[in-house]
Amino acid sequence: MILTWLGFGLAGYALAACRITRPLLWDRFYENVVWRGPKDTIRRISLTFDDGPDPWNTPRLLDVLKRHNVCATFFLIGKRAVRYPQLVERIHEAGHEIGNHSYSHNKLIFCSRSVIEQEIDGGATALQDAIGFKPKLFRPPYGLRDPRVLAVTADRGDSCILWSIMPWDWILLPTGLIIRWVNYRVHHGAIITLHDGGGDRSRTVDAVDKLLPCLLNRGFQLTTVSELLSS
Repeated sequence: MILTWLGFGLAGYALAACRITRPLLWDRFYENVVWRGPKDTIRRISLTFDDGPDPWNTPRLLDVLKRHNVCATFFLIGKRAVRYPQLVERIHEAGHEIGNHSYSHNKLIFCSRSVIEQEIDGGATALQDAIGFKPKLFRPPYGLRDPRVLAVTADRGDSCILWSIMPWDWILLPTGLIIRWVNYRVHHGAIITLHDGGGDRSRTVDAVDKLLPCLLNRGFQLTTVSELLSS
């Protein structure tokens, strides 16, 4: 019986993981939900990173972005920002954009409304303490959201930023596969999601180092999410 329920649970989680890469029914009722840049966007794309800051991965990634003269958007976890405020400052001072990825990376759809509010507000406050202002971009952990999550972000005037390309680097795909995944699927206005936290992201860092010249040579301009949305 336990194995049966475990099987159902894993199947349900896998289904949820597949669904979060596409718009959900209730997304259409909230104007603050963003999947990609405006439809008339040409050649502009955004590279985003989740789950940092990380004392090992993030500095290496920042060095790669600096070498290629590219700006990105980092969705940071509040409790990690509290632990590594100097990394949050370094990201900001390097010209990258910072977004809120909740305080503790809980699956918000399984939380009460009050906990959802605490997670979003706590993450925003932790980032404000590090950089002096509250980010107006929010990405729900795992991309999981329901009308309550979207309503809380809308009430705060935040944009709920999802993505149009997710190469699943968090399951430790080989570097080459991450590169091919993005290169094959990249499109005008794309928001690409990778990870600099949550474990060893050496493959992700290496993939970004090799991927950026490919994208730039194809004529794509990499911008922050806010710049992409204002284009």
